Amino acid sequence: MMLSDGSGAGFTAESFRSASLALVQAYRLAGTEARWTPTSPVFFGFGESNAMVSGYLSTQRAFSTSEELQLRNVTIDYHIIFSDSWQVPVLYFSPIWDDAQEPLSLEEVYTFVVETNSKEALRDIGVLGGISHGVHFVTFNGF
Repeated sequence: MMLSDGSGAGFTAESFRSASLALVQAYRLAGTEARWTPTSPVFFGFGESNAMVSGYLSTQRAFSTSEELQLRNVTIDYHIIFSDSWQVPVLYFSPIWDDAQEPLSLEEVYTFVVETNSKEALRDIGVLGGISHGVHFVTFNGF
C-alpha cells in the first residue's frame, strides 16, 4: 500500500492503535461513545521494555426501522480489529433486534444496515458476498 507521503509502508499494529485512539476522541467530541479495549501486550524487539498494547476499537449504533408496519429497534455493536495476517483493519459488527435479542438475518442486514449505493457491489464480492457471519477474532463470540 502506498501512503500519502510516498512510502510503501502500510498499517502496523502501532499505527492502527494510534488511529483508533484518535477516532475514539473524535467520536466522543461528536457525542458518540467509543472506546479502545486493550487485549494482550505485543513486544517489539528482544528485551524491549516498553510494550505496545494491542486491542480493538468499539462503538455502538441504535436505530429504529419499520418492518411490516411494525416499528422495531436495532442495536449494532461495531468492533474494528487490526489483522496481523493481512495488515489491515477488519470490521466486525453484530446487529441485534432489541425486542427479540436475536441477530438480524443476512437479508435484513442488506436491507437495514448496508447503504443503498453499496449493496450490489458488496453482494458481488466473492462467492458469498462481502458480509459473512463468523467468530470474533478477539472475544471468540459470534459476530
